[in-house]
Amino acid sequence: MVCLKGKYLLSLILKLVWNSFIYMIWRERNRRLFQGRKSNEETIIGSIKDVIQLRLLERNVNSSSNVYNILYTEWCLRGVT
Repeated sequence: MVCLKGKYLLSLILKLVWNSFIYMIWRERNRRLFQGRKSNEETIIGSIKDVIQLRLLERNVNSSSNVYNILYTEWCLRGVT
């Protein structure tokens, strides 16, 4: 297993954020158009965080990395080790 840290980890996180953002906005658009249901911003942001957290849990993330620590504290992620 490769230990993710530094620039690679930052690049991975940025890609995860972008892809999750696009997917959740697309999903919300479809929900509004076809089901007439709306989610608030907090729910959408929470869904994005959940996707990122799950994807990081699938990988071997170096918990001593500065990028990891910033992500964990600023985004209040839990259990990403």
